[in-house]
Amino acid sequence: MKRVLICLQLIFLILMGSVPVFSDELDFDIESTHVILINMNDDSVLYEKDPDSIISIASLTKIMTAIVAVEKIEDIHAKTRITSSDLAGLVEANASVAGFAVGEEVTYEDLLYGLLLPSGADAAQTLARTTYGSVKVFVSMMNQKAQKLGMEHTHFANTTGLDAEENYSTINDVVKMFRYALDNEILKEIMDTEIYRTSDGKLTLYSILRRKYLYDCAYIVGGKTGSTYAAGLCMASYAYYNGVYYMLVSSGAPYNRENPWAFIDAAKIYGYFMQNYAYHNIVDYPDVVLTLPVQYGREDTIDFCAREHLDVYLPDSYDKRALTYDYHGRDIVRPNDHVGDYFGSVDIFYEGEKMITVDLYLQEKVHFSLWKYLKGNALWFAVPTLLVIILYQRRKKSEG
Repeated sequence: MKRVLICLQLIFLILMGSVPVFSDELDFDIESTHVILINMNDDSVLYEKDPDSIISIASLTKIMTAIVAVEKIEDIHAKTRITSSDLAGLVEANASVAGFAVGEEVTYEDLLYGLLLPSGADAAQTLARTTYGSVKVFVSMMNQKAQKLGMEHTHFANTTGLDAEENYSTINDVVKMFRYALDNEILKEIMDTEIYRTSDGKLTLYSILRRKYLYDCAYIVGGKTGSTYAAGLCMASYAYYNGVYYMLVSSGAPYNRENPWAFIDAAKIYGYFMQNYAYHNIVDYPDVVLTLPVQYGREDTIDFCAREHLDVYLPDSYDKRALTYDYHGRDIVRPNDHVGDYFGSVDIFYEGEKMITVDLYLQEKVHFSLWKYLKGNALWFAVPTLLVIILYQRRKKSEG
């Protein structure tokens, strides 16, 4: 029996949520009250803890400040001057500052680094004044940008993230903001930086995220931290390990300078998935995904097989034999089918969770068998033949 292997055109449909959320299964014993961990490779949520509650986000607010500023600035190397109004009230509010002085001439690049590395409120206020003329107008632009990004549960009242009743967001909204910032090459480069020297050489700026407690989270590439008494310790970070990019956003860890709870929580959450999960092959050439019968073909059946290597993020204990397949489509191949014809799709499951959907297209011609056609239709040929014989015999008999 000859069988023809016909490859599949495979289409990944791994969307957010297609890989299971493990929040109900895992207890990390963490201090943060609001958390989400995302596999950035396929945009799937791996872990979450109350990500939709309205919360204070402290200096994570400055990510939006950076977005609005950088999109307005025409030349980040252009210079501006620090004024007394830029620093007014910051000391009294116990705001973190980069250390810029009144009268100092700095570049916009200096201000952006000062905003995101040491979380400088002085940089935030200066950027607001010099790009949109006033903090009030700038904050209005922050809220407009939030709406455009689909941050439906977010409102900004200031550029710094200092506690205010009208300055709030959710973890899921912060994810949208953080993703957008990472898509900006300038902001991504800044958030990935550990140390920066200002253009005049007067200040050396250090990243709170990249330097503080880095030995616990060495795989973190970049991001932003925040802390106020109302928000607790917050963090928006992304990390890389073994071919996988992760994004972790958290808030609500106890405000305690002696114990870096946000980092401790990050080490637990990142570490668990990095040590216990990875991408594993579930479909590989020439794995047979489906076999269909052929009608009137030289071949009795056709095996639909994978033509490429496909991996899915799964536990290291993953067993390929536990895969199940659910096919939706045509149940037979015919000789008049053409190469490229769509046949259906196969959903591939692991432990009840759908991993991927594979679309099937015919890629080789099926060869027609006259013998099988005649054999399969013998009755239709036999009846007319028998009638002809009977009529002939009657005619011959009548003539005799």
